[in-house]
Amino acid sequence: MNKLLIILCFLLSLTGCVQAPQSIQTKTPQIKEYSVSSHETWQEVGLSPEEIKFLTQLQKEVQADNQHIDYNEYLTNPPTDNKGQFWYQCAVILSTLPENQQLDIRPNGKLFRALGILDEMLKYNSKFPQIWAQKIIVLNYLAHGYWSSASALNMVQGQEEKAEEHRRATVSLGRALLETAEEAAKMYPKDEWFQDELEHIRENFGSFAEKQ
Repeated sequence: MNKLLIILCFLLSLTGCVQAPQSIQTKTPQIKEYSVSSHETWQEVGLSPEEIKFLTQLQKEVQADNQHIDYNEYLTNPPTDNKGQFWYQCAVILSTLPENQQLDIRPNGKLFRALGILDEMLKYNSKFPQIWAQKIIVLNYLAHGYWSSASALNMVQGQEEKAEEHRRATVSLGRALLETAEEAAKMYPKDEWFQDELEHIRENFGSFAEKQ
């Protein structure tokens, strides 16, 4: 890797902005049946005009790859009566990659906020495959994002501590991803999407997630 590319990777890792690996970019179309977020969908599931307006603005921020926003704060008091569909659509929007394919791996960024929403939803709606699928998608992005960031940081002198921090995060996220995929595959043994995802995840994180 040339010096310029190393510097670029380093700068991106510091901002919490990492390019999505091609291996997960190309798989995105396979999950459309589980993650559809549009005005038509929002109206069909009975969201209010205020909720739809909020989701529309959120979608614009995500697609603009606005990484200056604290998404934990942004979603503190949304205009909703806590409909499950509203929060699910928030998670779908937050975990949809912008056109530049950048992964927002900041602690207060889009992906971690989406993960928090999905974890909370699974406490009360564990029988919905859409929620499991979306959680797998988010964890996949985060695990790959931290993996890429750790690799980039490891190439820069003086960033060993940060690289180790991101490596440990990768291990933790990889384990969570593998456990989630295994549980979902058991719940939906006839669903090819979950079975295929589990196979890919085992290839990428099966042994890696066991490392300390």
